[in-house]
Amino acid sequence: MSAFIVDTKTMHRVVWAIVNNTKSFAGMTIEQDGASRIGQRLFQLNAAAVNYRYGDDEVVQDIRYSYRPQPMTMPVQAYKAIQCFLYQCSEGEQFETSAEYLDLVALSDRLAHAIVQRLPAYNAAEWG
Repeated sequence: MSAFIVDTKTMHRVVWAIVNNTKSFAGMTIEQDGASRIGQRLFQLNAAAVNYRYGDDEVVQDIRYSYRPQPMTMPVQAYKAIQCFLYQCSEGEQFETSAEYLDLVALSDRLAHAIVQRLPAYNAAEWG
């Protein structure tokens, strides 16, 4: 498996999903801690995973992130951005126990359920 630092566009989509679907994330409140700080922590987690995979000399630790509010992101795009991020961070044992990972998995599950429930096939399926 390869791992890489996600691009800023992907991070904006992940942070957009967090800001627009939660009140707190990984022990941070959205209002007090802000979207940029959340994204910065996620980039640090991403860098740690890549460093674990390739060695500490491969990734610059000082990644600067500033969130820019995004136009409405489609739920499917937000879901896919989260899945990409989770995959790129899946190196090392510390990741799956981190608050960021656990909260992103929960958000991803909620988005997936919302997407499926909007599908015509879901509405046409029998109940019970």
